[in-house]
Amino acid sequence: MGRGKVLISDYCKKDGAPSIEFGEYIKQRGYDLHDVDAYGQLLKDAGFKHVIAEDRTNQFLDILTKELDSIEKDKESFIHEFSEVN
Repeated sequence: MGRGKVLISDYCKKDGAPSIEFGEYIKQRGYDLHDVDAYGQLLKDAGFKHVIAEDRTNQFLDILTKELDSIEKDKESFIHEFSEVN
């Protein structure tokens, strides 16, 4: 068999049952969310070897915060670029 690498970035849920509100959101959207460990196990069960399942929530939040700060600093430019012209 060939050797290669696969990187998957996906949404997961925290360990345990979600809140009622988040549970409804998941149901409404038809999502099938798993916690990080369960997601990693799904990949192992599918035959992937050397699976590393990591929670990157904090890194993702840092990136989103920086992007939002950048947009807010130049709000007018953002509005101009992404507004529809009538």
